[in-house]
Amino acid sequence: MKRVILFICCFLLLGSIYAQEEIEKSSEEILSNPAVSDKEGAAVDIGQELDENLQQQPFRNIRINADPRIDQLVQAHVRSAGKNKINGFRIQVIQDTDRGDVRQEKQRFINAFPQLKLYETYEPPFYKLRAGNFTDRFKAYYYYQRIKPNFTRAFIVKDQVKK
Repeated sequence: MKRVILFICCFLLLGSIYAQEEIEKSSEEILSNPAVSDKEGAAVDIGQELDENLQQQPFRNIRINADPRIDQLVQAHVRSAGKNKINGFRIQVIQDTDRGDVRQEKQRFINAFPQLKLYETYEPPFYKLRAGNFTDRFKAYYYYQRIKPNFTRAFIVKDQVKK
């Protein structure tokens, strides 16, 4: 009885190994040759076949009726977005992993220097609070000297700034 069970287990194990090899071979053939033959022997492009299958599914029959001016606005925004930024400097007021600390420093900074624009960003794992849009380092240093006594963790960083 033990021999029969052992024979059946070996048979199933070899069968699964052989089936796995066949699956790997067929997938390699498909990947290496995107045009395979169908049942009649005619060459079929798998990508085209997938596209046809997707088009038959009901969720592919969605039609969007939108104003063509929306596309024009999006394109204008994309064109202008790249033109509004240049290399410059900002003053990094604080960098911390605790968002609450950054928000407290933000309120303190707004009260002390309302004329400077603030930018709060998250670059894992740090929350960063940066101030200003300085095109040259001298102007950034001018404000840095006034900020440093109240915000000891501040320093000047290179950044993309608005024109």
